[in-house]
Amino acid sequence: MATRAGCRATPGTVCWVTRPRACTDLEITNVTLEDDGRFQCQVSPSGGQPAIRADAYLSVILKPQSVRLRAFVDGVATYDEVQVPRGESVTLTCDVTGARPAAGIEWQRNGRHLEADGSAAVLAAVGDARRLDTRSSLTVDAGRADDGAGYSCVARHPALRPADGHRERFNASITFSVLYPPGPPSISGYSAGEILRTGEQRTLTCSSEGGNPPARLVWTRNGRAVGQVYRAGRRAATAAHMFIADPTDLGVRLPVHGLLQIAPKRVSVTAPASAQSGDVIHVSCVTSESNPPANLTWIVSDGVLENNNMFNDRWEATWAAHPAPDGGWISSSNVTALVPADADQQFPLRCFAQNPAVPQPRRRGARHRSAAEDNGRRLTCRSRSDAADRPSDASATLRVSYAPVFERPQLNATAVRGQPLSLNVTARANPPVRDYVWSRADGAGASADGRLLTSADGRLLTSADGVLNLTSVRRDDAGWYLLRATSALGSASARVHVDVLYPPKVFKTPSIITAARHGRLDLPCRAEANPLSGSMFSWSRPGQRQPLNLTSSYLNGTSFLRIPALTEDSAGDFVCSVTNDLGLDSATFTVVIQEPAKIAKSVRFAKAAARLGEKAHVTCRARGAPAVTFSWSRDGDVISGTGSGGKYGTERKQIDVLRWASVLVISDITESDYGEYECRASNRLGSDTHRVRLVEPSAPDPPRDLHVLNVSSGAVTLAWTPAFDGGFIQLRT
Repeated sequence: MATRAGCRATPGTVCWVTRPRACTDLEITNVTLEDDGRFQCQVSPSGGQPAIRADAYLSVILKPQSVRLRAFVDGVATYDEVQVPRGESVTLTCDVTGARPAAGIEWQRNGRHLEADGSAAVLAAVGDARRLDTRSSLTVDAGRADDGAGYSCVARHPALRPADGHRERFNASITFSVLYPPGPPSISGYSAGEILRTGEQRTLTCSSEGGNPPARLVWTRNGRAVGQVYRAGRRAATAAHMFIADPTDLGVRLPVHGLLQIAPKRVSVTAPASAQSGDVIHVSCVTSESNPPANLTWIVSDGVLENNNMFNDRWEATWAAHPAPDGGWISSSNVTALVPADADQQFPLRCFAQNPAVPQPRRRGARHRSAAEDNGRRLTCRSRSDAADRPSDASATLRVSYAPVFERPQLNATAVRGQPLSLNVTARANPPVRDYVWSRADGAGASADGRLLTSADGRLLTSADGVLNLTSVRRDDAGWYLLRATSALGSASARVHVDVLYPPKVFKTPSIITAARHGRLDLPCRAEANPLSGSMFSWSRPGQRQPLNLTSSYLNGTSFLRIPALTEDSAGDFVCSVTNDLGLDSATFTVVIQEPAKIAKSVRFAKAAARLGEKAHVTCRARGAPAVTFSWSRDGDVISGTGSGGKYGTERKQIDVLRWASVLVISDITESDYGEYECRASNRLGSDTHRVRLVEPSAPDPPRDLHVLNVSSGAVTLAWTPAFDGGFIQLRT
């Protein structure tokens, strides 16, 4: 039979494969995460034979669910492509989520392995603690050699095999665009002193080597832009101007920069008042005339939207410059965004638009996916021009409608028993949340609709606006709590785990432990507390200041003090103390060394006395462990304490952990009742007998062993061993 965690393997998920020589295999098909754990093979034994069993552990591995790579420049995250000035640092962060076991991360540059400093951090996956997320970071100091380079993070995991054909799903890349200035311009196509004929066609070319972005070159004549063909690549930028020589060209200067600079006087923004999930929003920004064209930059709160990169399809921005009717340029930028239904993430971006002074519009684009975090953000269009000392701004506020979103959908809270606890797990939403419903994962204290009303012991709990208040925390308040927030657009859930801390409580039973002489004893002390660990237990003996020269171990809330060989010195009390930051508790355990029953044959209890017609009490005392039992007889006949018509009765009591006593009660004494009675004391280690004589009351026997303890000028202290009292209360003079 195969079992798993003590239960039989579930039918339908396993099959048996019987092989020769009594070998049986367990085959599991359609393996899921629930199959992870211990399996046990058991062989039914024959009569009187011990059980035969063996364990096997199945570890289920899962591929990563996603790989995400982000670049951080000045604390702002970008995706796919990062634009950074030369010499600045860029931090790349790679997240590989939902794997089991945790995935490894390899960094690559242009497809080649890259050694990365630091180690990867492994975290429990949100929503499923059985999966693990891995995070690794790489810092790059951007140089010219990194321009156009691709940095990738690749997930490494035993569940990923080349045959899967999905390698592209388990890596992510970012392309670097390193900004550095272009080289100085140079002109070709004409040499100083060269003579041109009237009507001759000539092309002048202005070139600038390198630069990212490449240089923006503009030909002007007498302060006004002239026709040109502009080309830009990764290695150089050129602007070619073709003209036909004319006498009016004699002595003309054709500089490759604007002579008349005009700052834009106005910047205007138009945007919709609000938007809902699934809507497409359009925002535009237009400047008045300027020369050269104004540089437009979109800023979303503290983030800047780049016009020359792609960012997860959240936003799309375009830039254009058109010649103005009266000279100069009119610059404009349009932003288009699709508000997603499941918007739950923020992607702040940075953008630096260029200043191309061209006779026809030139466009650059970027994309950014809007999110719930964009609600209430100010969208600012900033215009810059070489002719202006400061930029000109125009702003609009975004209104995005979205379903409830929890900042942290799963969190932990710690409370102390007896103190109040307030759980504030409010959600953001637009329109606002209209209803919060708290419940417990185990359903305790809930009404028919699942709402949390009271705790397990009837204490009232109050909740409002996503805040749950527990007036006086108890241990049974620990566990998972669920919160559901609902608005007109949908709902969302959050989970809170409450860990209740409380002081130690030591279980004081059994308080007496009996063990065999010379044997080994593991003295147990069990306690409950939170927190609780083996270091919180300590052992001591009353009246002994020196630490015990003994070892202890800890397992599942119990500390075991090991006494390797029990002797007379081992007998007695041991104190177990448990302490944490909330309190202290202790218990005393008594160790008793086993010994056979032995009667105390003192002269004091050798006789008993009673008058005729009265009731006699014959006492027998013994020492022993385990417990001692007694029996009485006379002249070889056993006396029953319950028979003889009520003539005899017995009383048994324990004096201390080792000493016991039995009293034979004889009613209505007659002459025939006087004589000897035999007491037998027994336990499983041995027995002993002693005879006690019942007599008529008489004078007491003289004391024995009389000796002087102390002598002073006015007193003498004596000591003696008392003998039989004769049946009367003794007076000492």
